[in-house]
Amino acid sequence: MSQLSLNCRDGHTYTLENRNGIFYGWINLFAMWLIYFLTAAATAYGTTVLSTRMVLENGMSEEIVGWGTSAYYAAGMIFSVPASVMVQKRGFRFTLVLGSAMIFGACICNYFFAVPVLVYVMLFAAMGVGGTLSGTVTGPGLVNAWFDKNKSMPMSILMTAGAIGGFVIPMLSECLSNWIGWKTCWMIYGLFAAIGIAAGVLFIKNKPEDIGEVKDGHAWCRNHGMNGRECQDAVEESGITLQDALKGREFYTISAVLFGVRLLFTGCTSYLILYAIQRGVTPLQAAAALSCFHIFGLLGRMAGGLRNKVSLPIQVLCAICYGGMFVGGIVLFRAQSIGAFFTAAAVIGFFYNCSYTLLALMIPEYFGNKNYSIFFGTLNTIGSAGSTAAPLFISALTACFGGGYQYSFLVVSIIAALSAVLMLVTPPKPEKYGIQ
Repeated sequence: MSQLSLNCRDGHTYTLENRNGIFYGWINLFAMWLIYFLTAAATAYGTTVLSTRMVLENGMSEEIVGWGTSAYYAAGMIFSVPASVMVQKRGFRFTLVLGSAMIFGACICNYFFAVPVLVYVMLFAAMGVGGTLSGTVTGPGLVNAWFDKNKSMPMSILMTAGAIGGFVIPMLSECLSNWIGWKTCWMIYGLFAAIGIAAGVLFIKNKPEDIGEVKDGHAWCRNHGMNGRECQDAVEESGITLQDALKGREFYTISAVLFGVRLLFTGCTSYLILYAIQRGVTPLQAAAALSCFHIFGLLGRMAGGLRNKVSLPIQVLCAICYGGMFVGGIVLFRAQSIGAFFTAAAVIGFFYNCSYTLLALMIPEYFGNKNYSIFFGTLNTIGSAGSTAAPLFISALTACFGGGYQYSFLVVSIIAALSAVLMLVTPPKPEKYGIQ
C-alpha cells in the first residue's frame, strides 16, 4: 500500500491511501446492481403476475391488478425528489437499506396476511417508494458519486439491472407461481429484499473519500496521466442548484423531451400486444414482439455505456436516439406483419433504453455533479409523469381515430421526432453557470 498527497485549493494537503487491487467503486457498483435487481426490478416486473394469479384464483375484480400497478408507479413518481433529498442528507447506504426494508415489509405482509383491497393497494405504493429508494434514483446517483471520467460503462452496467429484470422476472414469477403458488412467491420476493438489505449494509460506501479514494480510483487516474490536482478536482465537485437551472431554458427543454419520448415508449409497452392483434398478428406472436422489445432494450442500455468511445456531443447522441425512436414508430405505424412488429419493437426498445443510460450521463454535463441526485430525481419524476400520461393519451387518441391504434402511434412518433429536434438545438452550456 502506498500513499498519494494532494494539494487542495484551500491550502490543505490530504494524504490518501492507494490500495492495491480492485477499485472499490466496482464493488459498490455490483452490490448496487444486485440490490436494484432484487428489489426495484423484482417488484416492478414480478408483482403484477402475482396480483393476476390472486385475482383469477379468488374470483376478485380484475381492476385490482391495475390499481396496484398504478399505485406502485404513482408512489415512485411522487417520491423521486424526496428520495434524492434523503440521499443528500443521509447518504446512499441508509437510503438503499431503507428502501429494501420497505419492500421486505410489504412482501412479508402480503405473504402472512389476507389484507383488504385498500391495504393491498397501499402496500404496492410502499413498494413503489421502496423501489425508488433502493434503485431507481439512488443507483445512478451512487455510480456518479464513485465514477467521473470513467463513468459511462459503470452506468451502463447498472442500467442492465432493470432491463434484465423486465425480461427475466415476469417469467420467473410465472414459473414460481406454478411451482409453489403465488402467495409463497411473496415470501421469495421478501427474501430477495432481505438480501438487498444485507448487501447494502455490508458493501455500500457513500463516497470515495470515506475510504481514502477519489473518483475513478488512484490507479485509473495515474494510468490516464492525471496528476494529484486533477484527482482532487474529481472529489471537489462543482454544479448548480435546481433553482439556478430553472433560470435557463436547458432544464425546461430536457424536461419536455423526457416527457415526450415516454409517450411512445410507454405507449408501446402498454398497447403493442393489442395493436398487433388488431392488425392480424396472433397473441403468441404479439407477446414475442414485446419480449423482443425488452431484449433490445437491454442491448440499448449497454450501448449507452460506449459514450466515452464516441466523440459526438451528448445532445447529438440523444437526438440520434430519439430520431431512432421516431423511425421505429413509423415502422410500427405501417406494420401489418409479425416481421414489421418485431422490427419496430427492437428499434424503439433499443434507442429508448440507450437514451435512458445517456440521461444518467448527461446530467453532469448540463448541471454539474454537486446536486446530481436532485436533478436525476426531478427529471425522473417528469419522465414518470409522461409514462403515467401515455396510456391515457393513446387511449384518448384511439377513441378520436375510431378505435384503431395506428394513428395514435403516428402522433406519439411525431412527438418523438420533435423531441429529437429540441434536444439537438439544446447543447450544454456549463460556462453559463460556472460549472467546471
